[in-house]
Formats: sequence, C-alpha cells, structure tokens
Amino acid sequence: VLELGNYRKAVAFADQLVRISMPKEAIDCRFDNLLGAVFLLSSSSVGASKDETLAAEKRSVLAHDYASRAIELLRQLQKEDFFKYPGQIEELQRDPDFKPLRQYEGFQQLLAEIAVKKETR
Repeated sequence: VLELGNYRKAVAFADQLVRISMPKEAIDCRFDNLLGAVFLLSSSSVGASKDETLAAEKRSVLAHDYASRAIELLRQLQKEDFFKYPGQIEELQRDPDFKPLRQYEGFQQLLAEIAVKKETR
C-alpha cells in the first residue's frame, strides 16, 4: 500500500499513464499502462481511506472515487479485449493488488460479465 500522503502523487501518475497515446500496434504497452493505473488507483483508495488528515466523510468519498476510477479502467480494458488472455480473470480474483476493489459491486459485476463472455467464446 502506498504511504500516507503519497497516494495523491500515485493518482496523478495514474492519470498520466492513462493519457499516454499509443499506436494501435503497441496494444500490449497500452494494456500495461492501463493496468498500472488500475493498481495505483486501487492502492490509492486504501491510502485515502486511512488519511487521518481528512474528515471521515472525505476519506470515504476519495477512496470510493479512486476505486471507481480503477474499475472504469478495468471496463476499458474489457472493451479492448484484454481479458481474452488466459489467467486474467484469475488474476482479478486472486492478486492482492485488486483486493481493495473486490468490495465494490461494480468490480463484482465486471467479474461476472467477463466470466460469461469467456464461457461464450
């Protein structure tokens, strides 16, 4: 987990990763950037939730915002067919970097959608 206070820098870096333009033939690099941004936002949601310099409500709002943004990026990866690769669903279910996201309904819905799509291939 990112150290308290550094989560803000991590969020800024995640935003930069998302904005990097990649040519279509560099799709693996694009996937890496989006996934890196997901990891940073996921960890930042934990950092924000523990930031005692913020009021409890603000911590909760920020943590939810960062997690929601991470889930949106996972949805973008889904649209770009990232989850067709073997092992990607299992990684979402087991990788500790995704643990902060697992409590959110949007993440659970995404897992269900990916599983259904995988079964129909």
